[in-house]
Amino acid sequence: MSNSISPDATYPYIAYLKKERKYEGWMECLKRDIDGSNSHFILDITASGVRTLWPTETQAPALSIDLEKKKLTHGTRLIVFEPSCLRYVQDSAGIVYDIDPKFFRAAVLSCDQDGYYIEVRHGVPEFLVGGRPQHLDLGYGWVAVIHRRNDCNIVLVSTPKMRSPELAQHWCDGMKHLYRDHVEFFYIYLETVCHYHDTFYKQVHENPLLLLLPVLDIHAVYLYDGLSIADGLFREGRKNRHENPGLVEKAWSELRMMKHDGIRPLHCIKQYDSDHGNGKVRKFKEYRDLTKRFGYIDKEINRMEALARDYLQHHIGMFGLDESRASIKQAKVALEESKRTKLVTVLAIFFVPISLSTSIFGMNIHELNENGQSLWVFILTTVVVTTATMMLWGFMYQFQQYNSLPRDNARQERQPWRCVDV
Repeated sequence: MSNSISPDATYPYIAYLKKERKYEGWMECLKRDIDGSNSHFILDITASGVRTLWPTETQAPALSIDLEKKKLTHGTRLIVFEPSCLRYVQDSAGIVYDIDPKFFRAAVLSCDQDGYYIEVRHGVPEFLVGGRPQHLDLGYGWVAVIHRRNDCNIVLVSTPKMRSPELAQHWCDGMKHLYRDHVEFFYIYLETVCHYHDTFYKQVHENPLLLLLPVLDIHAVYLYDGLSIADGLFREGRKNRHENPGLVEKAWSELRMMKHDGIRPLHCIKQYDSDHGNGKVRKFKEYRDLTKRFGYIDKEINRMEALARDYLQHHIGMFGLDESRASIKQAKVALEESKRTKLVTVLAIFFVPISLSTSIFGMNIHELNENGQSLWVFILTTVVVTTATMMLWGFMYQFQQYNSLPRDNARQERQPWRCVDV
């Protein structure tokens, strides 16, 4: 009799959650495989600030064994990976360090099948609605978690791959920038985090949230570049409004999203620091400098968005004004036509009765005048018939005008007040 293979054997992290009785139905999304390379790096930082970067040739499938062998007793271990390496980190570090599954869910739902950043599909981040999540959903595909174990800090960071936004496709090739083109933030974060001064690393053990400040630094550059492209698009669309009518609207739409999402990484770190760090990170100069920089960028985004919005409103107003002018012109043409029609109608009022009279008496006058009546009798009869016809016509016209007047239903329905004895 053959032994049946458990379906959870393919997903060790799922099996671990079930064993620990932490499994819930929504965790099925953690079974999704993401294609791509297995890019990841591990940096150990001791409490004294000594840094040890693991060899880059360490293969992800062997990551679980390496984590067990190379134990860190006093310090901080930083594990940075791309979404394509998520399954391996999940089945190794997720089990070894008992990582919150909500962190992996946020990483999965922030990227597509190839590991590129997409719009977040799991709704509004929990920290924005008063929650206190253990992970940091920084936005734009950045997700992190800080796990404290004994005297060690385990920091996991999922870095996105950034596709060129649709906005950049409408800009000239000479203005492309690294952060707007095909970007792998994994390498940018690695380069940034390894170039801080020694004093910074000595403070990491007490405040591991400092390791996420490079995310703010990178994101500030990304926002600045997006702001520059939106500014160029706005000016190009304003200059060639008829040739490129949609550029200003695209710039405004991008600025609106930057206004909504741009400061989210800073708010996320600030909220996490308040909930779990007692506000310690806010005392550091690096954080204050980044906060000031974000403030300047956010102010300029708001100013630029207001300018684009005012221009669009002005353009819509001018469009309505042009439509009003065209309507007035058509009304004038219709008025001229009505004047000519009125003239023809007046002529018809006289022509029709006369035509009727002449048609009656236009027959052989000798056959009608067998009794020898005078010609003035026929002329007088014609005048009487014509006058009567015109009076009848006028009466019918006035009656029709009276029927076309609006009725005062309120006057008809009005009833006198009735006195009520109390």
